[in-house]
Amino acid sequence: VPEMLAASRCASSTTRRTAGESTSAFGDFFSPDVGASARFGSTVLGSFSAVAMLLAAIGIYGVLAFVISLSRREIAIRLALGATRGRVVGLIVRQGMTLVAFGSAVGLVVAYYATAVLSTQLFDVTATDPLTFFGIPVLLGLVALVACYVPARRAARVDPTIALRYE
Repeated sequence: VPEMLAASRCASSTTRRTAGESTSAFGDFFSPDVGASARFGSTVLGSFSAVAMLLAAIGIYGVLAFVISLSRREIAIRLALGATRGRVVGLIVRQGMTLVAFGSAVGLVVAYYATAVLSTQLFDVTATDPLTFFGIPVLLGLVALVACYVPARRAARVDPTIALRYE
């Protein structure tokens, strides 16, 4: 029994803390970390925005592929009358990017007015951060350009005689 008392005194002397420290051995491990909560929220929000960018690209691709399939006859007539494949691709990409530019302009206006609501949720960024307001629409524009180019290139490869005979 005296050995147990000596061991408990030795253990308590090594785990003593100074006046400002927590008295719990696990206090540091379980203490709430405000920064970790903000980092987790930012990571989740960043993941959702990456998924939103992917869904936007898939949506633009799907809409353009559908519109191109409806205008297959028009594209075949243009090609039969002598339009180059490059001009057809340019026409289709221009139409798609016009829609993207209009949508981006409307989105920027809505985002600017939404900053009053969202400003409390932002950390280390101003509500009207220029990189966010101009960088993200440019990134979305580049993604939309690729999403417009792929179906346009596929439509320009159509043989006009086969497409007109099919219709």
